[in-house]
Amino acid sequence: MDDDALLTRTEALRLLRVGKDWLYTDEGKTLPMVRVGRRLLIRRGALTAWVRAHEAPRAGRAG
Repeated sequence: MDDDALLTRTEALRLLRVGKDWLYTDEGKTLPMVRVGRRLLIRRGALTAWVRAHEAPRAGRAG
């Protein structure tokens, strides 16, 4: 996958499996978006990094 590909908010929300209202929560407001004209877009690689940074610790995993 192309990490530099730009996703719309709708595409990013679909990948995250969350609804549109989630964008307006405190956590949703932390998504790494860039403005291109009037549109807010999210780089695929930045979304992946954001998900990794917000992963819940796994049971039995040190750290």
